Amino acid sequence: MALNPNVKWPAQTNAPTAAYTYGSAQNVTTPGDGTGTPFEEDLVNDWFGFQQELLDKAGITPSGTPDEVDDSDIYNAIRLTSGYPGLIVPMALNVDPATLGLRILKMVGQVIAIANYPDLVAATYVGDADNPDAQATAFIKTSDAGGAVKDTTGGYFVLPDARGRFVRGLDPAGTRDPDGAIRIMGNNQVDAYENHSHRLCLSTVAPASTDFSTRDAADPGAGAAVKVLLFNNDSEPIYAYDELSGTTPETRPHNICCDFGIWY
Repeated sequence: MALNPNVKWPAQTNAPTAAYTYGSAQNVTTPGDGTGTPFEEDLVNDWFGFQQELLDKAGITPSGTPDEVDDSDIYNAIRLTSGYPGLIVPMALNVDPATLGLRILKMVGQVIAIANYPDLVAATYVGDADNPDAQATAFIKTSDAGGAVKDTTGGYFVLPDARGRFVRGLDPAGTRDPDGAIRIMGNNQVDAYENHSHRLCLSTVAPASTDFSTRDAADPGAGAAVKVLLFNNDSEPIYAYDELSGTTPETRPHNICCDFGIWY
């Protein structure tokens, strides 16, 4: 709610313009003629309401002294409320956001009490229809503080665990994500590999065994290679061994580390 000055004081404000969509204040034409914009209860309370809502949402109790440069409760309230519930942000912070007064929770897979973060839950909850879904691994309600029992009427809420993970855009149509149609906001997707090939190491030296369905410690690769029997144009056997490139738990692009947090 807010006052519309030109509606509240049509004869005592300037008409709306591009610069002042709802009208602007005006001075009296002559002293005492009553044409000036009045400084009255409704106008003051309109600003009081704005300031106090801002302070309340930021969790700031007014100091009781006027704001000053570098010491402004109103400015700090604006700074602390510059996000909205559900906004995910990368953070290069070595401290908990709460120590800075920020309304941000790190996303580490924790379970929170719904009563403490009602706006966040209202904005990010997957919904009763999806809450029991196996794909719903976060933004779900549970009946226990451990987050193990899904419950649409539960008093707890599970946040995603972003540690060591990339944030990926949801793709319900499956245009780029093959699993997009079954994924739910906050769902964790395990790593995967695209089809790929390796170069073969060819040799005319027969392996120790002619059983090409098994591995042989005497073969090149010391048992780490699978043998494949090929033939050249003269029907002479060529023994091929796949060249291993080593193992790795994931395939990843260059990246830098930071924390991911979510506004509440």
